[in-house]
Amino acid sequence: MEEENGFSLEEILEQYYSKNRGTEDGDDIDGERYEYRPEPVLAGEANASDTPVITRLEVCDWFESVIASLTAVLIIMIFIARTNQVYGISMQPTLTEGDRLIVMPIYSMPDYGDIIIVEAENLPNSRTGEMGEQIVKRVIGLPGDKIFIDRESGEVFRNDEKLEEAYIAEKIHPDKVGNQIYPLIVRENHVFVMGDNRNHSTDSRYGAGRGVHYYVGCVNMGNIIGKAAFRIYPFEEFGIID
Repeated sequence: MEEENGFSLEEILEQYYSKNRGTEDGDDIDGERYEYRPEPVLAGEANASDTPVITRLEVCDWFESVIASLTAVLIIMIFIARTNQVYGISMQPTLTEGDRLIVMPIYSMPDYGDIIIVEAENLPNSRTGEMGEQIVKRVIGLPGDKIFIDRESGEVFRNDEKLEEAYIAEKIHPDKVGNQIYPLIVRENHVFVMGDNRNHSTDSRYGAGRGVHYYVGCVNMGNIIGKAAFRIYPFEEFGIID
C-alpha cells in the first residue's frame, strides 16, 4: 500500500471509522462516553392532544379540601348558626311562607331593621298547640325609644321621626294598631318588633291586657333566638337577606 503524507491507507481508514462509529448510547466518541439525552420541548411545542396527568397526590389533596370545607360548614351549622323556616304571611313581601333561613346568634343589641327570630312565649305553637311559637319579625324600636303609630295615616314614628318603610306590604289599617297605648316607651332590655305585612301580623302592637289571651308585646332580649342572615330556599331567592 502506498502512503499519503506519511500514513498508509489502512491507517487513514482506521482513523475515519474510529471517529464515526459509536453513535448509539454507551459507545465511545473521541474517547468520551456517549449518553443519549432527548432534546427539551419548548413552551408551545407540546402536542395539543396531550392531556394532563392527575397524580394520586393531587386527588388526595382535593379530597382533603372537600372534607375540610364540609367540616367547617357542619361546625358553623351546629355550633354557630341554625336554620329556621318561615310560617305564615306576616313578613311578606320580604319573606314568604316556606322560606328557609340561616339564623346567626345575636350577642348584643340588634340594629334597627334587623329581621330576627323570636320565641313568643304567649303565642300558641301552630304545630303542637302548646304555648311558645318562633316568629320572624323586624326590629322597629330599641330600649328607650318612643314608638307612635298614627291611627289615621297608618304611619309609624320613632322618637318623633316618621319611618320610611319601603319594605312593608301596606300601611297599618286603623283597626290594626293593636291594644298598646301610644306613645309607647320601649323598656330596658326589650325591643319593639313588627311584621312587614302590617295588617296580617301579630307583633309588639299587641300586649297583655284584659281579655287578651295571645300576644307578643315588647320582646325581651333573652327571647331573641338570632338574626336572619341568609336565605337558602327557595333557590331562586338564595342569598343575603337585605
